[in-house]
Amino acid sequence: MKRLVLLVGLGGLLCTATTRASLVTLYQGSFSHGQGGEFAAASADLYNAYGNNYAAVAKNQIAVGTYGNSLQTFCIETGEEFTPGVTYSYKISPNALWGGAAGYPGKPVAWGTAWLYYEFATGGLAAYGYDYGANRSTTAGDLQLAIWYAQGLTTSLDGNVVGYSEAGRNGTAFYNDAVAAGLLAGITNVKNASSGAFDVMALNLGDPGQVQDQLVLVPEPGTCVAGALLLLPFGASTLRAFRKSRTV
Repeated sequence: MKRLVLLVGLGGLLCTATTRASLVTLYQGSFSHGQGGEFAAASADLYNAYGNNYAAVAKNQIAVGTYGNSLQTFCIETGEEFTPGVTYSYKISPNALWGGAAGYPGKPVAWGTAWLYYEFATGGLAAYGYDYGANRSTTAGDLQLAIWYAQGLTTSLDGNVVGYSEAGRNGTAFYNDAVAAGLLAGITNVKNASSGAFDVMALNLGDPGQVQDQLVLVPEPGTCVAGALLLLPFGASTLRAFRKSRTV
């Protein structure tokens, strides 16, 4: 049976940034690929607030200690790093935050990034070839490359060119899926800001602009204003056909 997908149309959900500030510990695990995701964000506060938004395959994938349960995530910056196992304060906002004056306040979460992460976090990306099983690390490398490209952080989807220990991986298929989803939703450039679409936001870590930011799925009825919603009952096979040869 084809999986029905929910696409948020142009305008999406316009959400205010939360002011939540607490602690999160970032880990690399067996599902990480090179220097990219999947990463695990372990935080009792974060998990209690948003854990119900995640499918079972996208949370509690590593053993965690002091800071409770974990959510799987991907990074949205290439010029900053985090130290695995270190605990950081965090805030949630629509933008990555950048330490250098040239990029501050950093790039907003792109529409394509938001779509990809929403599908990943809710388990739907399996319909587009994401392997939540034995080959999870390899597809995580592909997805990380697609996210970096959608964010405008790289000029190639080929991990052999990009570096960051992603050699042998390629994000083209996932990125093209996002392009196809965007076209069906009336989005002509998935690198543009998501404006809260899919309730995917940036997890700003540490002293803002000093630590590599991540992604988080944060539906909060009290802070979101309903925008133009477009329900598109198209399955993965429709999007795959639509996105052929449409890498932007």
